[in-house]
Amino acid sequence: MQQGSATRPLALQQHEPGETAPLGIVAGDPGAGEVGQWPRPAYAWYVVAILLLAMTLAFVDRYVLSLLVEPIKADLGVSDTQIGLLQGVPFGIFYAIFGVPLGRLADQRNRRNLLAGCVLLWSLFTAACGMAKGYALLFVARIGVAIGEAGLPPTTMSLISDYFPKDKRTKPFGLFMCGVHIGGGLALLVGGVVLQWIQSSGGLVLPLLGSVAAWRVAFVLVGLPGLLLVLLFLTVREPLRHDSAPPFRIAEVGGYLRSHGRLYAAIFCGMATIGMVGTAIIAWVPAMLMRVRGLDHQQVGYGFGMAVLVGGVSGALLAGWWEDWFAQRGHKDAKLRVAIACALGMIPFGLVGCLSSNSVLVMASIGVLMMLYAMPLVLGPAAIMCITPGRLRGQVGAVYVMTIGLVGGLLGPTLVPVLTDYVFRNEAALNYSLACLIIACCPLAALVFTLGRAAYRARVDQVD
Repeated sequence: MQQGSATRPLALQQHEPGETAPLGIVAGDPGAGEVGQWPRPAYAWYVVAILLLAMTLAFVDRYVLSLLVEPIKADLGVSDTQIGLLQGVPFGIFYAIFGVPLGRLADQRNRRNLLAGCVLLWSLFTAACGMAKGYALLFVARIGVAIGEAGLPPTTMSLISDYFPKDKRTKPFGLFMCGVHIGGGLALLVGGVVLQWIQSSGGLVLPLLGSVAAWRVAFVLVGLPGLLLVLLFLTVREPLRHDSAPPFRIAEVGGYLRSHGRLYAAIFCGMATIGMVGTAIIAWVPAMLMRVRGLDHQQVGYGFGMAVLVGGVSGALLAGWWEDWFAQRGHKDAKLRVAIACALGMIPFGLVGCLSSNSVLVMASIGVLMMLYAMPLVLGPAAIMCITPGRLRGQVGAVYVMTIGLVGGLLGPTLVPVLTDYVFRNEAALNYSLACLIIACCPLAALVFTLGRAAYRARVDQVD
């Protein structure tokens, strides 16, 4: 060991040839970079599996709210616009804002501990949603959920980038992003059956509490598994950071992003625009199927749940393979090429899903739509990590999350009910509101990605 290395953080220590590397690290790996070595692949994938569980629980919470729109409206006496604000503002503003300081912590502190704390926070606030006595308290609880979940994407981006070399990151990002669709599918499939059962049996009566609304029970049940996941995070080891330079100051982060403004703006804005469509689908398709198609909770849970689960997981896993297909043909902008194709492909399938009168065709089209939406979700953060220096990844990842949240998370769920309430003035026109959003956003996203391709090709070889 070099003299004085004991005083440095373990994540930044170098190891002499032949010295035993700690924490499951492969010593002597030629792809290790200047500082440290890469963890053993089996252990790295084990960590990705735990991160997948975290993402799954986070999106069980997101999707279950979309399934609970009608019972919450009936119980609390609120409008579509108020529900849209409940779905959009906490994650559009607080999720976005808190992602930045949490991303900075990910660049400076133990990422395993940060993630465990975030999971604990959002799990407690998810359970608190079920205990809220009115709309205002439910709104506050959703803000707490959003703050907790804000730490997951930037910290995971940084963590995966130190567990896998650059040319092997898309597939672990893809598996991690499967949690979006596994969580959504499980929430809809299981939630739809449970809600239908409780409502058909005349409600749920608990000791000491008496009659409890089904939507309240759902939130409490969704929050509890997160407490167990916190314990599982204790088995995760902090990997060596592969960039030993100190983190940038916040002002320097802004300067770095401005110096590559065209490139980052293309990825951030393109993903945010696609995100508007994705969050709107998550938030309002269940309500659309109930109002416009006359389906019940169980039918919506099964149909939309299978579309999310099969379509979303397929897309997340196929993203890496499709990217490889372009990359093997010499296209350095393979990630953006796939994102452009997906944005354009979402238009016809989205319109059929919203406007067709055939329920089977609607569900099949939504399934393909979710598959196409899932691919950019994987490729966006993977592209950012490929062009961002290691000591900036958590903070740049947080800015990415903030952009997606402020534009996609806030505007997507909010614009749809605004169109329904104030333009069409008819709750049954929810499908037309969704169709308008798809027509406006998807071509714009494809155009923005196209404008960033040249800058991406020039930058991608400059960063390890």
